[in-house]
Amino acid sequence: MKIDIRYQVRVIFVMLWQRWFLKKLLKVDPPQVIQERCISYKMRLMDCDKCSRKCPQNAIKVRKGKVLLSPEDCSGCGICAGACPTHAIKPENLNYHTKFKEIVQKEQPVLGCDMESDNVDVSFPCLFSLDGEFLQSLVLKLGEQGGQQLSFYFGNCFECENFDMYPQFMKSLKKASTLINSLGLNFNFNSITSKENLKPNTYYYSRREILRVFREDTFKAVQDVTEDIIPRDRTGLPESRRLLVAQLKKYQESDLPAKNTLTLGGLKVVSQCTACGLCVKSCMNQALSLQTGEYETELFHKPWRCFNCGICRNICPPKVLKRTAVGGKIKNILNSKKLFTMQRKIM
Repeated sequence: MKIDIRYQVRVIFVMLWQRWFLKKLLKVDPPQVIQERCISYKMRLMDCDKCSRKCPQNAIKVRKGKVLLSPEDCSGCGICAGACPTHAIKPENLNYHTKFKEIVQKEQPVLGCDMESDNVDVSFPCLFSLDGEFLQSLVLKLGEQGGQQLSFYFGNCFECENFDMYPQFMKSLKKASTLINSLGLNFNFNSITSKENLKPNTYYYSRREILRVFREDTFKAVQDVTEDIIPRDRTGLPESRRLLVAQLKKYQESDLPAKNTLTLGGLKVVSQCTACGLCVKSCMNQALSLQTGEYETELFHKPWRCFNCGICRNICPPKVLKRTAVGGKIKNILNSKKLFTMQRKIM
């Protein structure tokens, strides 16, 4: 039997091309790792591998204080970003500000994963990777607008390999519910598991409406790109924290119970502070500051800039900094709190 070498070469070439094309088609952009914000990188003696332990694909590892990400194994779900306590991992194609604007414009928004984008109003890489502070800022805004419900369409989520993160997701929802109830707002979460329970998502646009939507979307796209290049915000805080702080400012006179309602960090000094300043220098979010006067030195803490990463507590030589719950009037939480005053000796 005569073998056609040219034919076999063409078959192999087509197969390789199809494989390459399929890989490009299904390729996802891995998240961006900001090494300077990583606890293991900043504090080599502190081991933090939450991102590695939560990743369902085992695509991320922490080795010798450095986060190593394998783009080939990454599915782009963003669970590692949600697990990082210092927001050192940023999803590449997820802009929380843009998603926030899209959701609050809906009357009864339904959220879901990108696999179900045709069935929901706004989709995310994975529902279980949603940032807890983003959820809190979302319900605060919807509650302010008079909204009563936020729905989540799970679809095939219960069969997904990311389903192990479901308890963590429900914990974030519980915190958001506790926050909204403590402010006296009536709000509910709704879980949808069947397509039959989804509201009809079909709408026919006129030519004028299509042009208007195209104009608005173009303007938003240019605005988002400009925001990335020249950010308006100079605090250096992650998007989800900025959104939450902006919403909390509307309820400054309200009281919050000292529970695990907010993910903002609380600190207290339990013993004699030496005012060495190591905690201030180690804080990557400028949550701590020292003010030195003529007769005294004062240590201040800003809960709204704190992420409870533990670096300051670990680096403190006398170990006098301890974690505490955040509660009380919101206007006090959004301001600086004096932790300690050290009188200077006058010779």
